[in-house]
Amino acid sequence: MRIHRFTALLLMVALCVAASIPALAQETASGPIALNYANLGVLIDSSGKELTQRGDYLLITSLNDRYNTESEDSTNASSAAAYSLFAAIPANENPDMHYALMDQNGNLLTEDIYDLISVLDADHLLFIQDGLMGVMDLRGQVVVNAEYTHLISNGAGGYLALRTDPYNEEPDGVYYIDVNGRESATGVKVSYPFYFFSDGLCSAVSSDGKYGYLGTDGHWAIPPQFTFAGDFISGGAVTSLSSGSGVIDTSGNWMISPKYKWIDRVDTAMLAAQDDNLTLMKADGTALTSYQVADTTGSYLCNDRYAVIAMEAESLLVDVTSGKTLLSQDPGTLYNVWDTPADRVIVDGGDYGEKCVYLYSTAGEQVAGPYQELIPLGNNNGTDCFRFAEFTTSPSEDGSYLITDDSSYRAGIVDRDGNVILPAEYTLLYQLEDNRFWAETGEQAGVIDLSGQWIVQFAQEALTEQPAGE
Repeated sequence: MRIHRFTALLLMVALCVAASIPALAQETASGPIALNYANLGVLIDSSGKELTQRGDYLLITSLNDRYNTESEDSTNASSAAAYSLFAAIPANENPDMHYALMDQNGNLLTEDIYDLISVLDADHLLFIQDGLMGVMDLRGQVVVNAEYTHLISNGAGGYLALRTDPYNEEPDGVYYIDVNGRESATGVKVSYPFYFFSDGLCSAVSSDGKYGYLGTDGHWAIPPQFTFAGDFISGGAVTSLSSGSGVIDTSGNWMISPKYKWIDRVDTAMLAAQDDNLTLMKADGTALTSYQVADTTGSYLCNDRYAVIAMEAESLLVDVTSGKTLLSQDPGTLYNVWDTPADRVIVDGGDYGEKCVYLYSTAGEQVAGPYQELIPLGNNNGTDCFRFAEFTTSPSEDGSYLITDDSSYRAGIVDRDGNVILPAEYTLLYQLEDNRFWAETGEQAGVIDLSGQWIVQFAQEALTEQPAGE
C-alpha cells in the first residue's frame, strides 16, 4: 500500500528540515546543491563555487525533494526546470521565516512571503500563504490565488480544491479549477482531504464515510461504496468491502474478488493474505506461489522486485517476478533492498549496535561484513557505494534498549564488494549527488568527493560563533 501525504505533513517536513540534524543538503537532478549547516543556508555548484553569500539565507531547500511534493507522481513528472528551483528563507527582516522562490543561480524570483513552496506538477508549484494554498508557475507568477485549505493537481492541467477545514467533522465542498484558473463548484462533498491522482482517478471519502474515486472534473467517477480505496497502480487499485479486500480496474469492475484479509500491490506483483495463507501473484492475479504462515502481518512487498515473507522458522527474501526464494535467514531478519544495486541485499540479523549487518548477493553469497551499520549511498562515478559506521553503545536509563554514544560515531564508505573507499573517520556522512557527499569531522564540515577531497568547507567553530546574517 502506498502512504498518502497529508498537507500537514508538508509543513512538518519543512520544519524538520531546519531543525532535525546539524547539517542537511538536498539533492537536485543535476547542478546546484542546497547546503544547510547550523543556521546558514548556501547554494553551491558541483565544483564548490558558492552561488549565494554566506549569511544571506537561513535555509535553502531543493524543490526536487520528493517528500515536499503534494503528489507522489509530481516528482517524476517535474520538468528539468523544476529541478533547478529552490525555496529559500532570507536571513534579514524575516521574523516569520517565510520562503521565497530561488532559481539555480541563487536569484530570488519572488518575495519572501510564503509559508511553504513545493512541487505540484510538471509546470507548477504549490504555495501556502497565510495558511491557504495557491499555485504559481516555475517563474514565480501566481496562477491560482491562495484561497484554498487543500489543493491538488488533477494530472490533466487543472486542480481540485477545498475551501473549508478538511479536518473537522463537517463535509467539505469540492471545487474544480480549470487550466485558466476558473473555479466551479462540483456539488460533491467529501469528509477528508483527497490526496493525488493516479490513472486519472483520486481516492476520496464521501460525506457518509464511504470511499470512491473522483474524476479529473471533481465528480464521482466510481461512486462511493467501499470501506477503503487505494491508489491505482498500473490500472488496478486495492479496495475493500465488508467481505474483504480485492482489486478493481479504472471502470470500477473487480479484477480480484474482495475476499482477502489484505492485499499489498506494486506494479509487478501482489501479495494477498487469506486466513493463514499468503499468495504471491503476478500483477494480473496469476498465482506464483503460496506460503503457510502463522501471522501474515510481518510479510510485505518491498518494491517491484522483492517481497519479504515472515515464516515461523525463517524469513525469506523472494523475487516477485519469478517467486524464487533468494535468501533464507532466521526469523526477524531485516532485509534492506531500497536503493541497493539490483544484485545486492543488506541483511540485518541482530540487535542494534551489534556487528550483525552483512552485504549479500541475491545469489545467496555473503559478500561483506559484519558491520554495525550499512546504508546504501547509490552509484557514484560508476561505483556502488555503502556507508558503514563504527560506534559504541550504552544502555538506556531503563535498560530496555541501547543508545549510540554520539562522540564515538564514525562513518566511512565501502564499495559493493566491501572494499574500503573512505575510512571510518567522519562524524556525519551522506550522499548529496553523484560523487558529492556531505561530511563532518571534529573541526570541519562540508562537501567531499569519493577521494576524500574537500570541495567546500565550513569551520564548525566559526559557524557556531557567528549567527547567520551578521
